Amino acid sequence: MPQLPDIRMSAQVCELLGPEMIRNVLAAPLAQARCLACRKPVPPLGPVNVVVSVSGLHQGITFAHLSCAPSTVMRSRRPVDLVADAGMLMTAMLMQDDSGLLAGLVGERKSPAYLHGRIPGGDLTDVGVADALNRGFDLVTRLDEVPRRELDWRATITDTGSETCRLLINPAALFYEGDVQLLPIWREVTEQRGWCVLYTGSGLSDPMTGDLTPERLEAAASAGTLTGARLRVTWPAP
Repeated sequence: MPQLPDIRMSAQVCELLGPEMIRNVLAAPLAQARCLACRKPVPPLGPVNVVVSVSGLHQGITFAHLSCAPSTVMRSRRPVDLVADAGMLMTAMLMQDDSGLLAGLVGERKSPAYLHGRIPGGDLTDVGVADALNRGFDLVTRLDEVPRRELDWRATITDTGSETCRLLINPAALFYEGDVQLLPIWREVTEQRGWCVLYTGSGLSDPMTGDLTPERLEAAASAGTLTGARLRVTWPAP
């Protein structure tokens, strides 16, 4: 029998969540989770404290090292803030569709956080997935079906003269700003099509090796934790 993670909750947290939601939280994966306070990874089997943020009818659920924060309820924090706190790693990939090569960007939340309404027995919803759906992404259920929805955003890429480029997505309501490794063929594909596919999710890379593969994305799609949309790409003039 696999060892269960050591996930600890205060009496205040337990009273707020209730028995059925407590069972859901105890089953939540810790492999990709980071501490709410110090942002470092938490042990995949714990021990960790559960921290709940309450806003209106929703509750955000995150984890913390025992030495960083107690298990508590924070009523002044908005669950939507957990999206920004989670941070993001951006990886460029090349995939294939019926018409040829397809350029993809994968934005992986560094630390999963969960959200649920105050409904007895309600499921945990990944905060990053909920945020992406609100921003106009589609839920991806099969990786071989390219998302049809196009975001009203643009990815601006600044060529630094090496494989490391500067990427800015949606400056009006910043979605991502940082470095990304891009091969020349990735640029060729996006220049031909004018767009790429932007996928987002949490816990996408292999927790042991850190590798991000199409197989891992396919598994996330099957689990209902992958979102995607088409994104227009702008390159600097030569």
